[in-house]
Amino acid sequence: MPIKVQNHGTLKLKKEIRKRPLRKHEKIPNQPKRNRVKRTTAKSHPSNIKRTSRRKQAIELGALGFLTLILLSTVPLGLTITNPSQIIVDDVDAQFVGNWGSSSYIPGFYGNVYRYHYPDSGYGYAAWTFDLPLSGSWEVFAIWTSYPNRATDAPYTINHADGSTTIRVNQELNGGEWISLGVYNFNAGTASVVLSDDANGVVIADAIKLVSSGFVPELPPAPTYVTLSYSSTPIAIAATIDSNTISSGQTTQVVVGSTVTIQAGQTQGYDFTHWLINSAEHTQNPLSIEVTADLTATAVYTTQPPPPTTSNMVVGVNMWSGTSTTMLRARDIPLLKQAGIEHVRIGTGVRDSFVDTALAEGISVIGTFGTNGLPDLNAFGNYIYNSVSHFKGRVNAWVVFNEANYFEFRGDPQGYTQALKVAYTRAKQADPNVKIVTTNILSVEDGVKFLEDMYQSGAKGYFDVLGIDPYCYPVSPTEPNADRWGHTFWRIPQFHNLMVQYGDGNKPVWIVEFGYRTPGGSYYEGDGKTVSEAKQAEYIVQALELAQTWPWLERFYIYEWMDSADPYHGNWGLIRESYRSPYQVKSAYYAVRTFISSTN
Repeated sequence: MPIKVQNHGTLKLKKEIRKRPLRKHEKIPNQPKRNRVKRTTAKSHPSNIKRTSRRKQAIELGALGFLTLILLSTVPLGLTITNPSQIIVDDVDAQFVGNWGSSSYIPGFYGNVYRYHYPDSGYGYAAWTFDLPLSGSWEVFAIWTSYPNRATDAPYTINHADGSTTIRVNQELNGGEWISLGVYNFNAGTASVVLSDDANGVVIADAIKLVSSGFVPELPPAPTYVTLSYSSTPIAIAATIDSNTISSGQTTQVVVGSTVTIQAGQTQGYDFTHWLINSAEHTQNPLSIEVTADLTATAVYTTQPPPPTTSNMVVGVNMWSGTSTTMLRARDIPLLKQAGIEHVRIGTGVRDSFVDTALAEGISVIGTFGTNGLPDLNAFGNYIYNSVSHFKGRVNAWVVFNEANYFEFRGDPQGYTQALKVAYTRAKQADPNVKIVTTNILSVEDGVKFLEDMYQSGAKGYFDVLGIDPYCYPVSPTEPNADRWGHTFWRIPQFHNLMVQYGDGNKPVWIVEFGYRTPGGSYYEGDGKTVSEAKQAEYIVQALELAQTWPWLERFYIYEWMDSADPYHGNWGLIRESYRSPYQVKSAYYAVRTFISSTN
């Protein structure tokens, strides 16, 4: 039976599922940060996407005097009626595209959680949809949680009767408050609000409220908080509470009655043994705890036996296949041989002249398969067969797509697995001895999940080597905490642990790309992701030293060999871009040369 509010009508709750068409092979560089707040009005806005059905809603209109609704007995979580003539859609009933996380770490949110997205170029968005019973003027409000890493220009786009209006707000301020985005005319039927990730900091998506003109928005009731204190012993190691990092010795506020998940961190040389929760021992990790009062959580570790100091790991570099044969012979090969580098990886577009010149000097080459967008699998298989056949005996390993979990197959490990199966099958038909390397999976935390989904989609038996790109710039590879992109070098063993779990523990892992960008000559200059040339040298050697302690890590390809004048690329090289002798090298070149000579 529906719950009767008054006796004049009935409104059924409906649910809308909307999808924005994904752009193929989308690769958009990070945009410069914007700090200004602006309003843009347009009849047609990129976020003004079509709706095919309606989202669940709950509306009271008793104060209007002429229309009252009967709500269905089940009201979905997040749809709350707080005043007559107002609608609230919480994030649990919004639609999301992109890599949105969920959290309850920072107080001031509406409902049970809020969503967050790291800044990007507009690929990710959140959308709230409302079913308005009549045309009229409605005021739009948003609520978010504030923190110093929040965007100062988070873009909300309101799609209304007069077109689309984009309002940029500063989410560093006014957390926990309903903030007005303006008053707009809406036609009866579907209305929507869209929040894009095209911002200069973390974007928070919580609840959106529409209030018929003349009503004052209400704040949600304030929750009650208690204190959770975290520490670790005998060494300070950070942990996570609901995916939010907390350092040893810090405290955080937690909502009374909520359940939090705590997970002890990892660091080289120490093994986690158990938790002490208010002196009670728990061996689970991660551990879920219902919080009813102040509590103390202590992670207890024990020391590991010292790791091996040497391995059979070889060091290579990434190079551009368009390098002329003249410069390859005059500049690159002599410097490569002086550094002891005998392995090169190149991207798509492998050229015979490059391969033959390198092989003549004892330098092996691996290539990369790629297509312009998502492939037709039959055509893709023929492309693989022809490429492997042509370079048989010269290029003995191929990477199947570059960072596919971020580009062509972002969010689609099943689709990538199908392409990998085709590539492996057709490549082995052309050359049974060729090695097939998975896409160089970008990131560690997101990447491990992508690999697990590959295994669940049938990837086992369709690759010879796991390829990864464990970038962690601009921090040291030994940094115990992930940076904001979730890249943490020392967590690389998580990949191997997963391979062991699926029976692939005997297969090697290759670092296909890893490096640091130094200042100068880049469109991204000032993004906080560069390091000095001295730090570039120091951090690369730290990564090499750590990597050689993992006996299953077989190759390490540094990104990259030479700086680039392309402003969308940047100075990642071990040597500077120079075309006349004497050729200029950077500190990292000497550091890598010393490392290789000391391990041979």
